[in-house]
Amino acid sequence: SLALMRTTLTTMRISRLGARAMVATSGRVPHLAGNAPRQQMATSSLRESSQSFSIAAVVRMVIADQPELPDKARALLLQAVASMEEYIQNKEARIQASEANIFDLRQHSEKLEAAKDLILAAKEKELYASKSELSRYRAVLDPRAMMERGLQDMYPPEVNPKWNNTTARYAQFLNDYVLTPDRKLRGDVQRLAKDLGCTERMETIRGDLTALYDRLSSQVHDSMPQGGIRGWVCGGSTAGCANTIVTYLLQAHAPMLPSKVIVVDKNFEPKWILSRHGRERLRPWVAPEADDEEEE
Repeated sequence: SLALMRTTLTTMRISRLGARAMVATSGRVPHLAGNAPRQQMATSSLRESSQSFSIAAVVRMVIADQPELPDKARALLLQAVASMEEYIQNKEARIQASEANIFDLRQHSEKLEAAKDLILAAKEKELYASKSELSRYRAVLDPRAMMERGLQDMYPPEVNPKWNNTTARYAQFLNDYVLTPDRKLRGDVQRLAKDLGCTERMETIRGDLTALYDRLSSQVHDSMPQGGIRGWVCGGSTAGCANTIVTYLLQAHAPMLPSKVIVVDKNFEPKWILSRHGRERLRPWVAPEADDEEEE
């Protein structure tokens, strides 16, 4: 009975000292810079580990300071402390392994994303080359393909890593050539829209230009241009005014774009010719027999 009483008192004393040790060690964890999830997890884990091992040290000191403690009780307490330490060590190992795995997966994902962008850019160039060959024999109504190829020329990712996809390149193009700092149409863009005879309001044209790359995904399903024309074609029924404006601006800065592009209206009737050369870059369409200039 006396031994049991001493064991109980010792256990109570250990509990009190352990609680004091937890309070004393709380907040004394080394600071980890930054606020990333991995650092937060490491900070929390390190705090728990520091507290647990401090408590274990105190418990061992108390046990060693109790010579009257029965051997069996002493062994049970030391075994409990050892089990706690082993649990904390295993938990630390699992957390570190999980964090390392997350870090590796994130790096692998970033590499795959970069590789995907390079593959997509190569496919876009290959597709453009095939359509350029096709344009020698019939009309190719695909302003999106011209847009992708022209933006690759103007904004290569080798110059700025942020230009790693068409969406990012087009956003830069809008800032450079289409929109003012307050996101309105530039004066020269408004004049070009009037010269083209666009009937939409300027605010509608601005909206079409802003969302043009996504909207042009349906352009390939449009009807074929009329009149038996051949060559690269823009305009049509899907944001026709907007895609013609973009083609006109790209043509002046992207050497890989065709030197002559035919503009068709909403009914797919040819109306204009966009030319990279000459004093009049925008001129009315003329029948093929009256204008047999070869495409460069």
